[in-house]
Amino acid sequence: MVDAPSAAARSAAPTAVSPLPSVASRPERLAVLGLTLVAAALRAWGLDYGFPQPWARPDEERWVRIALGLLEDPDPRWFQWPTLHAYVLAALYWVWGQFRVLRGDYASWDAFLGTDVTAYPADLVLLGRMSSVAIGALVVPFTWKLGSRLAPRGAGLVAAALMAVSFGPVRDAHWALIEPLLLLGIVITLLLVVRALERPTVGRFVLAGLAAGLDASAKYSGVTLAAPIVAAALLARRREGGSLAGGLWDRRLIAAGLATIAGFLAGSPFVLVSRAQFMVAMAVREWSYRDASFGTDVGFVHHLAFSLRHSHGLVLELAGLAGLLVFGLRTAGRATIVVYGLATYLALGPARIVPMRYASSLAPCIVLGAAWLVLALAGRLRRGRQLAVVAVTLVLAADPLYRDARLGLLLSREDTRVTARRWLDSHLPAAERILARDSKALRWGRPLLEDRYAVTAYANRLARRRAASLALVTESPTGYVPWAPEIHDVLRGVGTLVALFDPYGPRARPVYDPHDAFFVPVAGFEGVEAPGPRITIYDLRPLGSPER
Repeated sequence: MVDAPSAAARSAAPTAVSPLPSVASRPERLAVLGLTLVAAALRAWGLDYGFPQPWARPDEERWVRIALGLLEDPDPRWFQWPTLHAYVLAALYWVWGQFRVLRGDYASWDAFLGTDVTAYPADLVLLGRMSSVAIGALVVPFTWKLGSRLAPRGAGLVAAALMAVSFGPVRDAHWALIEPLLLLGIVITLLLVVRALERPTVGRFVLAGLAAGLDASAKYSGVTLAAPIVAAALLARRREGGSLAGGLWDRRLIAAGLATIAGFLAGSPFVLVSRAQFMVAMAVREWSYRDASFGTDVGFVHHLAFSLRHSHGLVLELAGLAGLLVFGLRTAGRATIVVYGLATYLALGPARIVPMRYASSLAPCIVLGAAWLVLALAGRLRRGRQLAVVAVTLVLAADPLYRDARLGLLLSREDTRVTARRWLDSHLPAAERILARDSKALRWGRPLLEDRYAVTAYANRLARRRAASLALVTESPTGYVPWAPEIHDVLRGVGTLVALFDPYGPRARPVYDPHDAFFVPVAGFEGVEAPGPRITIYDLRPLGSPER
């Protein structure tokens, strides 16, 4: 028999559970549908960006080929990322492949699977991007459901509106990569955690644990979803009058833990089979997180100063953080959101490789915190509360929505690498030699050349000897293809500038994610006229030679 909790225990915050939401009105549901459609449109804008440049969006082609390979062998033997999303893509590609065979595009299923590996799989990439658009748009109604359960009334709609337009989630959902599925899984898991806290049965905790495990199988960072599950179990025990010391042996928490493991293995089953490859992948990831070669601040600083700022806009970021700090511990349900955000921030903080997309995991916390702040401020007004909520929400959404539009416009234009490659194909015969700066990082900044031309890594001595027909120089204010004035000095002395593909106007001050070889800004779009780096081509052949 459990003793009744003391008055002190009952008054300790946070123990109150958010009231169950009332049935949504028809106008509210229509508003959510409209926001979901807006989210889909923003995420689909410029969906064919970069074709047929294979690394216009880094990692995309590799991930698509891994997913296609699962149709022949379900063990990827590559675990830099977990594999749930790859299996989702594989299922989509199975349907697409059967359709292509039925339509007569391929003589057989084996012919579809044996597609030329040197050819860019544009159809598969586009299908993957379309699935990301759908997954990313689905985050909006689930955010609404989550916010509505956490109160006050209207918070879900505000949070959904901010999620629909937040720049980071919009940008990430353009690509056939793992972030949209991760974000959807985060929101669904948090919703299940809140439901488990409302009625703390073993079954509800099992569902939350299963969702957390599946999300960790979409991206390893999803493991931080274990933190709000633990918090929910402890808060439920406290409300029931049980001791917190025995919380770790609570059968609900044990069941949730086992379900989390089961969910992870369901999405990445071959980590148990190819254990050696899995351990190597973990070692590589641990090393990469400590790589300080980019010279950026540690994640604790960078994500606050850069990632969250540019994912949501500075005003929305500050509003979200303020809402979490001031109103995040008012109820037990909200406290689980704060616990998740803190656990994720602490997990991301020590890393030195800090792409902006990592901070998308915190998007639910930011938009919910901002919604709580907006509703609390509006609640202080005697009249015009709804109008104030709409007005403040529009102010918070203005900056990310503007950058969403600028992003869509840029992605709808031809990348400079695609333009440069078309110029080369029309001016240079096949098999001719080209000098180009060449390394794993520098290669991201240039067009694909190896399928038609002979490529030699650039060196000043080779340029002076005119060891190639052309020299190609790519530059950008990112961390991948830095400006190279000394190379231009050499090339102007031995060759002739014959083509320049410059995406920057005279007033351009673009801001790029320093840890992403993606040549589209996250801010400072003004003056950027095309995606891609600046590409300069010099002809090194002697003047008057028959080849020129």
